[in-house]
Amino acid sequence: MLAAINDVISKLSASPLKIGAKTGTSGKIFGSVTNLQLSRAIREQKGYEIDRKKFTLTKKKELGTHKATIDFGNGHSTELDFEVIAE
Repeated sequence: MLAAINDVISKLSASPLKIGAKTGTSGKIFGSVTNLQLSRAIREQKGYEIDRKKFTLTKKKELGTHKATIDFGNGHSTELDFEVIAE
């Protein structure tokens, strides 16, 4: 199981996820990036199913690069880089 977790972590850290969001004129996004959006982006861009409940992130309301934490359980976790881009 540890080998599988390490494989997932290495593939997730290879390149940042891109998450599209609608923005206003000031560059702030409408709403915020959610755990569900991260989960869907990983499934679509990396091919892994990760439950949205495993993510920890603060409210992201601006374009740019951000970090989230994924807890795989049993003391295994990783930081995930993702980029919020304008749709």
